[in-house]
Amino acid sequence: MSKGFAFIKSASVALAMVGIVFPQTRILAEQKLSPAPAVKIIPDNTVLDVSLGKSDTFNGRTVDHTGAPVKGAKVILKQGKAEVGQSVTDSEGRFAVQNLKSGVYQVSCGATEGTYRLWAQQSAPPAAKTQGLLVLGENGARGQYGCCCDDGSGVWLCCAGALLAGIAVAALVIAITANNKSDNDPAPHSP
Repeated sequence: MSKGFAFIKSASVALAMVGIVFPQTRILAEQKLSPAPAVKIIPDNTVLDVSLGKSDTFNGRTVDHTGAPVKGAKVILKQGKAEVGQSVTDSEGRFAVQNLKSGVYQVSCGATEGTYRLWAQQSAPPAAKTQGLLVLGENGARGQYGCCCDDGSGVWLCCAGALLAGIAVAALVIAITANNKSDNDPAPHSP
């Protein structure tokens, strides 16, 4: 058996073993997961920190009490009694209000309202998230969300990709080690 064929065989066996041990990794990597907001009860008078996006934009999302996006909801931003901006949510419940300055804003959508402190990207504290969250319903709720993967793919997709890459590297190391070990074994002599 040639050295190249032995390597390919060893690598295939190692990768197949990894696939049997970790079958869910492929499924996680293929799913489009959106970051699920962490639920934490906060007092009504809490000011939430959010970092402004490109073009000094306050990005956010509105959902109903079941977590389903609310399409066509009007979101209003005020400073004091003066309205400084508004937006209407898209089919995914997302909204964006551009050209804002750092400061404290009252944000409302239907019966849901609350206070957000918006920060310029370079001066935002570590606790600031990238988006606001408004949960519409009888009592309403609000929050903040965002993660290391702000492109909407979610942190699970990032972690699954890193795990998959680590498994592939480990499988190749196992295959190379097995191939090198077989090269060092003495060849049997024929009579």
